[in-house]
Amino acid sequence: MNKALTINDTDNVAVALTDLLKDEIVQIDGEELSLTADIKAKHKIALKDFAEGEKIYMYGVIVGEASEAIGKGQPITTENVVHHASSYELENRKQVTWDAPDVSKWRNRTFNGYHRRDGQVGTANYWLVFPLVFCENRNIEVIKKTFEKTLGLEKEVQYEAYLRSLVEQYRFNGGDLKDTEPPPIPEVTNHISDKPELFAELAYRPQCSGDLGHRLQRTFDTGFRTDLDRIVVIGADCPEITTHHLEQAFDQLKSHDVVLGPAQDGGYYLVGLSQICADLFQGIAWGTGQVFRQTVAIAARLNLSLATLETLRDVDYPEDISIFEQALCCPS
Repeated sequence: MNKALTINDTDNVAVALTDLLKDEIVQIDGEELSLTADIKAKHKIALKDFAEGEKIYMYGVIVGEASEAIGKGQPITTENVVHHASSYELENRKQVTWDAPDVSKWRNRTFNGYHRRDGQVGTANYWLVFPLVFCENRNIEVIKKTFEKTLGLEKEVQYEAYLRSLVEQYRFNGGDLKDTEPPPIPEVTNHISDKPELFAELAYRPQCSGDLGHRLQRTFDTGFRTDLDRIVVIGADCPEITTHHLEQAFDQLKSHDVVLGPAQDGGYYLVGLSQICADLFQGIAWGTGQVFRQTVAIAARLNLSLATLETLRDVDYPEDISIFEQALCCPS
């Protein structure tokens, strides 16, 4: 079994595939290399003697520069290498050609895939980010924070709130803080931003406390008090819902008091009202398979006209994640 390998013919360092010991001799590209120190799996090994300032190549590109002399067979570490990267220009990209393989032996075979709207088929696509040893891992954190900020999921750092308090106090006192008591460090809860950058044109309001029925009732009451004549609430766990379902719901509310979008598990992914229905959400066993049936029964008892949409699936358990994947790959 190979214990180390190179990625590209031009590489002057190799990757250890397993933990290696000092004085161990390993075969790399047909040549024997004696190790001068213990080297852990996935770490890099010098294939030549490096002088200070000499470039280190991996993946066929420059990935670092020796900060001191490095002997052949010595491990490459953050102690003897500094970051250095090759420049990259789109104009210098190589033209890649690809010859389709012979797939005749798989004719009339099937696989677990998805039909795409253009008539092709494929498998699910996933984005994977691998922070490499020679990659500045801080970049991964930058990407993560960018996503969180844009999606409104960024959590406020305690001392950022404290600094804002100091700035506000400074302005209030006309630019003088020497005779004032410093503000207490504010408590910061892990909440979603009240004003995410994504869809910033929308209004965001926190939910009230209580069970789902109480929160639904408060949402509809608040909406109708602001002169809305039709309100639709949807869940965040139904990837199959589309704008068509929303349009249908609002259209049904022109002639019905209540509209429900039943979920396959016995709940519902959508509920809409055209008027305040004070008792509609009372006495329901939330989180069970009886929610839709009980709501329909209460609506009938209150003499409310009811319309229903098509039944959809929602995501409640880990095994339901395939529903989400199918909705992403094959949107309606």
